[in-house]
Amino acid sequence: MDRAGEGVLRECLALFSRFYANVTEEKFFADFLDKKWVILLKEGGVVIGFSTQTFFLADGRVFLYSGDTVVAPEYWRKRRLSGAFCHLMTHLLERFPDKKCYWFLTSKGFRTFRYLPVFFKSFYPDFAENPKLKHLLDAVAMEKYPDRYDVDTGIIHPAPEDNVLREEMRKRSVARDNDRYIQFFFSKNPKFGDGDELACITEINPDNFKKTIFRVLESTKVDWNVTE
Repeated sequence: MDRAGEGVLRECLALFSRFYANVTEEKFFADFLDKKWVILLKEGGVVIGFSTQTFFLADGRVFLYSGDTVVAPEYWRKRRLSGAFCHLMTHLLERFPDKKCYWFLTSKGFRTFRYLPVFFKSFYPDFAENPKLKHLLDAVAMEKYPDRYDVDTGIIHPAPEDNVLREEMRKRSVARDNDRYIQFFFSKNPKFGDGDELACITEINPDNFKKTIFRVLESTKVDWNVTE
């Protein structure tokens, strides 16, 4: 995990453009380089997935914030990205042992949202209401997206220049159509294909981790290149 060279950066752009329309090189590069870290997945020296990550401090808390995230479809069933992300969360906890840490996620698609019920016991939004997490999410989302966040729906509406999912990526997976959390995501973010993002939050705390996280941590290894 580190900042990528120009060649890798262009590979990431090409991969991202497979999933999203309205992508410009200038905006993609600026957003990519604005993040502190990138989780980079390679196969045979070729980039097959990535996720940009950063963090910020607010009200004495630490918020991990995930940016652009894509994995080539043929690798969707593998847990390489989730494994690397779990290791990054533990790195954040080690760096800020005296602060509460949270994952602030803005989700354009159900695959990213699906990480929440798989890995965390409590998060928002969920079927069960959690007023404390809702209040914290609203405060953070309003701070970062004051003109685009809808407190009532939890949706961050896109700016005109934002990218949107390509038509083929909007299609639901028939095999997962009965998954209640995927249906929950669609109900909360019905216009995800048009660029709407569902704001989500969960606490990064071992007490809030499901056993899945610990199994993934034990079964995956990462090559670190972290300078901050």
